[in-house]
Amino acid sequence: IEATDGLNTSKTDSFEVEVQKEEVDYDKVPELLVTELVPDSTNVGSADGYEFIEIYNNTDKPVNFKDYQMQYRYGTDPESDIVWPAVPNDVIIQPKQTLVFWVINGQNDQKTVADFNAIYGSNLVEGKDIVRIYTAGMANSGVRGLIVATNAGRELSIAYYNEVEGIDDTHKDKGIVYKFPVDGSNIMSKLSAGTTNATPGTVEVFQVPSQTVTKEEDTKAPVIQNVTEATEIVQTSDIHLEAIVEDETEVKTVEVFYRTNSQEEYQSKLLEQDYNDRMYHHLIYSPEIIAKEYVEYYFVASDGTNETKSETYRVKIINTLDTSSLRMNVKNGDMISGEYVLKGTSAQDEYNQVDLFIDNELVEEATYQAIEHTAYLAFEVSGVNTYFQNGVTIGDEVIHIFDDWIAQWETITVPVSPNQLMIGDNIMTIRAGNKASPWEGDEGENRDDYNLRNVRLVLSDGTIIRDSQKDNPETVYDMGDDGTDRILENFTFSISNEMASSKAFVWNTTAVPDGEHTITVTDQDETIEAEILVDNTAPVITSSIKDGDEFKGNFTITSDIKDAIAGVKESSVWLDGKEIEVPYSTSSGALESGTHELTIVAEDNIGNKNREVIQFIIVEENPNMPVNTSPNHSVGDPVLRVEVSDPMSDEVDVTFYEGYKYTTNNQENMKAYSNATDMEPPNVQIPADENIFEAKSIDLTSELDGEYFITDSSTQFPYHRFEVTVNPEVDVEDRVELIWKGNSFQGRKVTMYAWNVQTSKWEAIDDYIAGEDDFELKGYVKVSDFVVDNKINVIIQDEIPASKEEYDYTFVWMSDTQYYSESYPHIYDQQTKWIVDNQENMNIEYVIHTGDLVDEADQEYQWINADNYMKTLDDNNIPYGVLAGNHDVSQKTNDYTAYYNYFGANRFENRPYYGGSYLNNRGHYDLISINGNDFIMVYLGWGIDEEGIAWMNDVLKAHPNRIAI
Repeated sequence: IEATDGLNTSKTDSFEVEVQKEEVDYDKVPELLVTELVPDSTNVGSADGYEFIEIYNNTDKPVNFKDYQMQYRYGTDPESDIVWPAVPNDVIIQPKQTLVFWVINGQNDQKTVADFNAIYGSNLVEGKDIVRIYTAGMANSGVRGLIVATNAGRELSIAYYNEVEGIDDTHKDKGIVYKFPVDGSNIMSKLSAGTTNATPGTVEVFQVPSQTVTKEEDTKAPVIQNVTEATEIVQTSDIHLEAIVEDETEVKTVEVFYRTNSQEEYQSKLLEQDYNDRMYHHLIYSPEIIAKEYVEYYFVASDGTNETKSETYRVKIINTLDTSSLRMNVKNGDMISGEYVLKGTSAQDEYNQVDLFIDNELVEEATYQAIEHTAYLAFEVSGVNTYFQNGVTIGDEVIHIFDDWIAQWETITVPVSPNQLMIGDNIMTIRAGNKASPWEGDEGENRDDYNLRNVRLVLSDGTIIRDSQKDNPETVYDMGDDGTDRILENFTFSISNEMASSKAFVWNTTAVPDGEHTITVTDQDETIEAEILVDNTAPVITSSIKDGDEFKGNFTITSDIKDAIAGVKESSVWLDGKEIEVPYSTSSGALESGTHELTIVAEDNIGNKNREVIQFIIVEENPNMPVNTSPNHSVGDPVLRVEVSDPMSDEVDVTFYEGYKYTTNNQENMKAYSNATDMEPPNVQIPADENIFEAKSIDLTSELDGEYFITDSSTQFPYHRFEVTVNPEVDVEDRVELIWKGNSFQGRKVTMYAWNVQTSKWEAIDDYIAGEDDFELKGYVKVSDFVVDNKINVIIQDEIPASKEEYDYTFVWMSDTQYYSESYPHIYDQQTKWIVDNQENMNIEYVIHTGDLVDEADQEYQWINADNYMKTLDDNNIPYGVLAGNHDVSQKTNDYTAYYNYFGANRFENRPYYGGSYLNNRGHYDLISINGNDFIMVYLGWGIDEEGIAWMNDVLKAHPNRIAI
């Protein structure tokens, strides 16, 4: 290489470049390739007017694009793919030729291909080598992908752009140019982005393989097997169509055509092969078949060359609604309670020609015209994310929540009670929810972003009602807060008099006696009757236990639950918060003395509920602790004397026990050994290579003086074994008390074992997780099981618990105890008691409660429950923190008053671990240190704002060396 400035010349050394030919498996290169994209172009109006996608036929045969589709991908997640139909799609792409897809976004509808050619200097012909895609267009920011796939769902080639963070591939009227993949994948290789002018319809030789895919002659058509199970179905159910389609080469298109008896033309849907069962599925949603007689359908499949059409099949639609000439909404034997809407409907006469009678008395006042049957709100959604509480509301009532993942368009059907509909305008609202609620809430809450379309109300006779201002089923509403800020959309459905054929009356059944009543409906020439039962009385509960009863000795708890009309549906009996089966036999010996609570709950088959709470008393009948009145000194035989008493004045038997005490000082009776083993406990009574305690060891273990004899090991389980010879007078009916005092490494589990002579195994008697202080192990054993030849063997052994492999200490996470506070307080009680019971053996150091302590913030009894059961942790000195969930505050006003009363800062501020509070414990932080690990636990409750975030940041900055949770 030479360079000159006009006066001077420089020359480099020579270079050698080795050129290697790429190894390409041409059989693996896709048959259709994405070769160029332009996501950013000259505007028409305020939108890009000339975006395009270019694909290339990499085969030796013409390809009809009707067996393929273009898909647009958000990010790299296939679940986000949206199909972009081409218009027209029945276009032949010649071998080694291209097809360009021009994006039409609404603002460029009036532009022509001539306009397109003028921008790029191309010479494309509409319907031949350029077609249109009607969509909003390609994004200029964020990762996106364009995919060519078969209609059956196999992805042929994928072109991504903006996939490298920080690099923008989109530039006005500049092409993003791709080369065919050489690694056997279907991911196109990006050659350049934004550096060359776009060239729609033209590919360079280096973009495509030198060899095309050879397509063999195909003369065999696909085989279709219809495996749909349904031949008849209730009109409120979806029809699930299924087919198995196979082909010797490849199935490229499967399409189902269907129509109801009221339709002349078939509608069609392209089906993709399901990854799980390799079949083709389609749902005909229930709103399409309500009030229809049948659906007929057939399948068409193509392999790109040959096509197969199946037989035509039929599914009968069953209408379960009463179609009698005169009808009512109750029948003989029905049971009702509370307020009930009675309806009478005539098939021939007007609603005002229908009369309602209750017990032969004409109902004249307060009748009204009404919808007879349930209606169905139907709409389609896509892009719904899991857990977001998207909802449908009527007024202040939530009638449906949809919070499951929905990637592609699906129909949601929501039953609407006819009692919620009125003649005239009915407003229903579809909402984009947050993780807690479908309601508006705070402006800063993140809401779900999804697409909504084709909203309609379907009546039971098949009538479809749409909002007159939003009646285009193809209009897509961009829901959420991703830029459109549409967190709700109202739809108004107008119901005319002709649509409401019933005469209705709201009957307050509590105003009439329980029992049988006659309902009569008449029209101009017909009368019908029904004998129904009114039941507003809850089940009657009778128990063998009466409020205030006192018990001593054995007794049995029974309950008798009866319901005269509806019958008992279910019942349960709870003793002190624990469910029991009755009859339940117990005694004053099995229950602690004091007050106990018996709760009996019953519900009848119509929903009437009763709850009886009975308090009874167990008397204190254990003898009082004996008072030693023996003389301190005695000459001759000692005199043993105690004073005894009984709270119930029962006779008391007194037994004196004689005991023998042995310590390591009693060397004639006790031998002590030390060792360490590979197992805990050892698998033999006397392990090999033990060391007997010497005089110094005996001195160190003879009394509680702060001096210790230590045995340790870094690879085994150390132990001390004691062999004790008991007095020959000890009888097999006697017992041995074992007591050991000492310490070990903090966090170690220390267990006392005794050798069971019946099973020839070490049996655990007591254990303890070591702390900083000395501790005691204590237990009793039977002489008959543990003493042989007057000898008993005891081992005290150190253990690293098996659970140590998983954790060194434990944090407990509680959350959403709301329903326990509301309806199942015994479960809440068991939860916190379980924490206390397992604190030592699981080394529980801290408890986190992440909110929703109660279900309804305005119900004080729920706060009392939460307060009582969290107090179990307070009483046992277990550190914990709480925050307020959305159920703990009034969401509309973010009123924290009830939370402050029970879980404000004053509850925690004297705790040594409590770091500090924000707005009376609306936020707080705790400082926890365990085994050399320093934690900071930071909490912030419902209704987060910038001030709260700033407080959190300040707290974290002030404790930079702590692990933050």
